[in-house]
Amino acid sequence: MINKNNLSCDIWLMYGSFSYGIESSIIQATLREIKVVTLKTESDVEFQKFLQLISDNPKGLVRIELKIFEAQSETQIPLCTLYTECAPEKIEHPDSQLLLRAVQGLHATDQNSWENTVTRIWPVASK
Repeated sequence: MINKNNLSCDIWLMYGSFSYGIESSIIQATLREIKVVTLKTESDVEFQKFLQLISDNPKGLVRIELKIFEAQSETQIPLCTLYTECAPEKIEHPDSQLLLRAVQGLHATDQNSWENTVTRIWPVASK
């Protein structure tokens, strides 16, 4: 059974020719927001450098893709793929946490899967 303790999330930030991937775990979620914590703290410094690099000369939006997995699954096929876009300076990463707003499914099936997952795991937050 899927629960919040066995969901993992791969996050890819894409900005022009730059991209950066981090592994994370979902702390809290609603249908439109996800709060994650990065799993490898040694990569936090690298991530902060990436954010600084893209914030120093902002010329567009950062596309953020999230692949949500059931951590205990043997297939490693994502439950869903979500995305959002935001200005580089709007990305905050305090204490290894990242809040992503206005997330939506990459496709309709991804959106349906995400809505079903959130409704089962965080029923109060989905209302």
